[in-house]
Amino acid sequence: AHEELPITITVSDVLECKTVAGIAFKRGEAFAGPAVAPIQSARPHGMLSFGQERLLFIEGLANGTSANHLSMEFVLSQYTSLNALENAINFVIERHHILHTIYHEDMTQSVLPEWVFTIETVDDVEAFANLPFELSHDLPLRACI
Repeated sequence: AHEELPITITVSDVLECKTVAGIAFKRGEAFAGPAVAPIQSARPHGMLSFGQERLLFIEGLANGTSANHLSMEFVLSQYTSLNALENAINFVIERHHILHTIYHEDMTQSVLPEWVFTIETVDDVEAFANLPFELSHDLPLRACI
């Protein structure tokens, strides 16, 4: 174990601090480990899964529907940084290719190398939540305040 991490952590450190961040703080050390790397896709362009085919079939039948939408509402503190929240959501989108995948008429998909995600300010949250996604160019994720 000492070969992989050249530091000594006592049992009392673990019991007292309970988290790796707490132990690092107690020891006066900042975490200098590598950032979480994005998962690399084997194919940025390829065939759809059965679930993706079903989604596109339903979207095609309903001509744009909110049937597959999962809407959630959160209460944010007045101290919430919208910039930090946007950055966190962009990190999740980067980490999960399905969240930056678009679909083509020939029943294939492409993972977007770049995208723009912003938290929108809207007056009618319900209308925003029911707005159909354009899966040929929209990210399948939205947020508003």
